[in-house]
This record gives sequence, C-alpha cells and structure tokens, in this order.
Amino acid sequence: MGGHRVGDGEVRPGGGVVERWIGPYRVVGLLGEGLRWSAGAEMGSYLTRCAGAVVLGTKDGSGRLAVVQPSDGRGWQTAPLGVSLALIQQPVCASHGSTVYVVGHAPGMTFRDEPGDTDRLLVAYDIDARRVLWRKKLTRARARTAAAGAARDLFVLLDNDAVTAYRAADGEQVWRRALSLEAVEVIDHDGATQRAVAVSDDTVVVSGRGTLCLDLRTGRTRWSFDPEETGDELAGRVLWGEAAIDGATLYLTLLGRELWAVERDRRKQRWRWQSTVLLESPPARPPLLAGDLVFPTPGELGTDAVAIDRRTHRTAWTLKSVERASGSSLQLLADDERLYVLRGQSLRAFPLS
Repeated sequence: MGGHRVGDGEVRPGGGVVERWIGPYRVVGLLGEGLRWSAGAEMGSYLTRCAGAVVLGTKDGSGRLAVVQPSDGRGWQTAPLGVSLALIQQPVCASHGSTVYVVGHAPGMTFRDEPGDTDRLLVAYDIDARRVLWRKKLTRARARTAAAGAARDLFVLLDNDAVTAYRAADGEQVWRRALSLEAVEVIDHDGATQRAVAVSDDTVVVSGRGTLCLDLRTGRTRWSFDPEETGDELAGRVLWGEAAIDGATLYLTLLGRELWAVERDRRKQRWRWQSTVLLESPPARPPLLAGDLVFPTPGELGTDAVAIDRRTHRTAWTLKSVERASGSSLQLLADDERLYVLRGQSLRAFPLS
C-alpha cells in the first residue's frame, strides 16, 4: 500500500492477505471468497507488516507482540517487552527491515488510566532475531495515538509539539523539530493534534493545517505550505491529508475535495485534481498508489473508491458502495493486480486494469 496513517491498521494484501473483524475474530488471511485462516480475539486491532510477517500488539495485558505468517496463519508471541500497550490505539506504529517500533507506557497501566499521567516508552524489536534492540523513555504526552514512520536507518516519531528522528541502531536522537501549538491548532478527541507524518528514504512530510517537507537525514526544511497561504476564511482549519510519497512526487488531499501532486524537492504543483465526491476529512489517510492509478479515500457512504489516472490526471472510474449501513468503515488496499475494498461486512476485489 502507499503510505499510511499510523492507527488505521492498513496491510497490503500481497499473498492474499487482508484484515477485518468477523464476530470475535480478526481475519488476517483471505483467499478468493473463502476464509483461509483466522487469528484469535486476544490480538490487538491494528496490523503492521514486517519481515514478511504481520505484527500486532496483544491486548491481554502481557505487553507482548504477536507475529503471524500470512501464508498459513502460524505465529508466535514475543517475550514481554516491559511496556504496557493498553493506552495507545496502535502501539506497533512503524517498521523497517526486520525491526518494529512500539510506543507504550510504563508497565501496569490499563485502559482506565490517562496517557499523560505516566511515562511513555519506545521499544525497537527485531522480528528475525526475536529480541529487543533497545528501549527508550519518551516525554509524557496525553495522545492515545502514535504517529510514526521509518526508513533507512532512522525512526521518526510525531508528537503534538515536535517531530523527532531516532537512530535505528541504538535509539539515539538525531534531530528534533519543534511544531507550533498555537491556540487555533485543532486537538482531536484522542488528545493528538490533527497532524500526520509520512516517511520515505530521504523525506519526512508533516501535514495538517499546513505541510512541512523535511530532509530525513538532517530535519532541515525543504519547503512548506503555511496555513496563512490559504486565506482568512480557512484560518484554524485542518487542510491537508497525509502524504503518499512516490519517488520525487508527493500526493496529498486538500480539504476533502482535491488531490495535489507536488514535487518533493521544491513544492511545485505538478497537477491538481478536483473531486466530485466528498473525500475523507483532513488529516485524511494517504492516497493509495497502485500502478498508474491513485485512490484518495472517499469520505461519504455512497462511494467506495475513485480511481485517478496519474498520466492524464483525470478520473478513470468511480466505484459505488454496496454497504448502506451508517458508520461503515472503509479501507482500501491493493496489490499488483487488484484493488481490495473493505466496507462494513463487505469485501470486494477489482482488477486494476
């Protein structure tokens, strides 16, 4: 899948892997129309891919990770990590190579506790070696989400007041950039600012009210879209969705109505697409990139997908929803051949060409 907002549990379904809930079970493997295998409800609600496996935080209070092989459902659990996973929606927040990064709290915390009242911990765990690489104490924060990304030899964590890069080998801080917490900054119900972060091999993009494009190695600014550039009528509003980074091009949604393709190195707009349907509200999940198509996430029940041709910059096709239940969650995934649409109780697959 293209980049994703940490907390949404997206998994690219290569090898027939997707994810959904059926009753008390999390289904992590589907082949065609039949259930291939299922994982028990003791596992958490969000998935992260790493080293060819699916990694979840367990929700039994043990502070362990569950590692599942997509091919056959076989898995194992780590030893306790010495961290509580109860207060973060997606504690396994990023991966790169064979390493997963876990944000949690001091052991013993339960869902009834407040995140800001106890220490946060960052743990790097090697799936292949089956061991903790390092553990680091973080500043306290009241957010129940962990927005992060990893690339090359750096892990990048987004907090309400800063974005920080840590060295993957030992957890040492490489750089830190302060972020504005002015009065008009929107705070979500989970205690987090309405920002998202995307990370690629050499780029970090922080988006929300504005967009800040940074050099991954140094944290220095390449360019920014300042909120004030949009005019007084949009003052204080969250404008931009999370970026999908594809080489030298960034794809971002604006105000749930537009998709922008922007040059990574100099903020020049390559092209712009205007939607005829409502897209997911900012900071929306990143557009899904699949072949020559890009799919921003729709924000209305009647539409499941809008395919935009990256060559012509026009709508290629629109997929209407078959799920009419209000509040049905939508998730888009893709492999090299198909688009997968998970909406409520419906799972559908469509050829990309």
